Amino acid sequence: MKKIINQLLRRFGYEIQKSGKDQSLLRVLSHAKKMDFGPKTVIDVGAAWGGWSRSCATVFPDARYVLVEPLVEYRASLEGVVKELRSAVLVSSVAASAPGTVTFHVHPDLEGSSVYREGDDAQVNGVARELPATTIDAIAQEHHVEGPCLLKLDVQGAELEVLRGAEETLEKTEYVILETSLFSAYDNVPLLHEVIAFMAERGFVPYDILGLLYRPLDGALCQADVCFVKENGMFRKERAYRKSVD
Repeated sequence: MKKIINQLLRRFGYEIQKSGKDQSLLRVLSHAKKMDFGPKTVIDVGAAWGGWSRSCATVFPDARYVLVEPLVEYRASLEGVVKELRSAVLVSSVAASAPGTVTFHVHPDLEGSSVYREGDDAQVNGVARELPATTIDAIAQEHHVEGPCLLKLDVQGAELEVLRGAEETLEKTEYVILETSLFSAYDNVPLLHEVIAFMAERGFVPYDILGLLYRPLDGALCQADVCFVKENGMFRKERAYRKSVD
C-alpha cells in the first residue's frame, strides 16, 4: 500500500518516508543555518521527484534552486516543485565531467538509475538510454549562479564524475552533501575513502554525516550521506570543544 501511495504522491513531489531520514537532513541544514550560513544558490543534482529541494527550502526559502535531473519520468513532478519554490529552474540533463551524450541505465524504480552498470547481468542494469550531458560549471555559467552555494549530489555512484565538471563552482561553494558508498553496488564506483581524498584535494573536509544505510545481507553499513565544508571556511573558524566558562 505504501508503494502505491508513493507512486501517486511522487507525481507531485511528495513521498512517505521514515521520519528519521527527513529529520536528519533538516538537522544538518538547520545547524548550517544556525552557523550563519545562507546559500544564495542551492544546486540539487539528482533531484528525482524534488522532495530534497522542497525540504531544503523549509530551511533556506530565500535561496535560488537549480534542480538537475535527466529522467523525463520525473519532469511533471519537478515542474510542480519549481513553480512552488520562490526561485528555481530545472535542468533536464545528466550532470557529468564533460558535455556530450551519455548512456544512462534506467531502472524500474527510477531512483536506482545510474550511468554505471551494476554488473554483467543485463537484468539488473535497467534499460540503456542515451541522454544529453552537461557540467555543473556550464549550468552555473548559463544560469548565472551566485555563491555561496550549497551543492547536493545523489547520482548513484557518479559523484566524482559530476564534481570533475564542477571545479569552478566548488570555489564558490561552502557546503557539499554527497551520497557515498562503502561497498561498490555499481561497477567502478568510488568508495568513501576515495571521495574524502578527492574532496581534500579541493580543500574540503567532512563536517557531518546522515542517511546511514545498512544492507539487509549482513547489517553492514553500506551507504552514507557525508557533508563537506571548506577546511579553512566559515564552518571551521572555531576550534574549541565548548564555550569557555569564566
